[in-house]
Amino acid sequence: MAVSFGGKIYSSSDGGATWVAQDSNRNWFTIAISKDGSNLLAGVFGGQMYVKTNRGNVNTSSGSGSMSGVGVGSAIKCGYNPLNLIKSVTSGFSSVDTDGIKPPPFYDKFYTAKTTLAGLDANKDNYVVNPSGQWDNQGGLAMGTYVFVKDNTSGVTACAIIGENGSQSRWGEISLNLARTIGVWVKGMGNGSNNHNVTFTFYRK
Repeated sequence: MAVSFGGKIYSSSDGGATWVAQDSNRNWFTIAISKDGSNLLAGVFGGQMYVKTNRGNVNTSSGSGSMSGVGVGSAIKCGYNPLNLIKSVTSGFSSVDTDGIKPPPFYDKFYTAKTTLAGLDANKDNYVVNPSGQWDNQGGLAMGTYVFVKDNTSGVTACAIIGENGSQSRWGEISLNLARTIGVWVKGMGNGSNNHNVTFTFYRK
């Protein structure tokens, strides 16, 4: 792989004898590729870092084989490998999970004394709840998957993991500690929601 400042990304499959141009003209200045060649990270001078998360030609469209502009600094902040990006989901903050807190601080219809990922405490740990019915079709989002969480209303961010299976149909349920950390929950709200817009970005461990 190679990049051209003001030009394109180039790839070669024959040891450099021939090169194929990919993506659009940008001020590319750095590039890195995973050992198996499936993930690629490239940087634009004065701009974003871009990630391709599966094999195939790099292009600027969304979907399989595409380069997606992401906050790579966010991944590094949490100690995540940017090349391990899985996907991002934006949803409204829906409710607070209190599992693992003994006793729960307020009424939680679906409270359990233990979390799906053993040993977590919603009052101390930052975790995200995996929505009901999406366990098998979320692209490998297993318990313990790293999550970078951003409240798009305030811009506040936090590092978390997937730690619980839930009953809701969409992403948006998070632990009490995570809700406090990013500022979407304050004392007195109980299990209520303020519908802040939140983005969840998932990374393989």
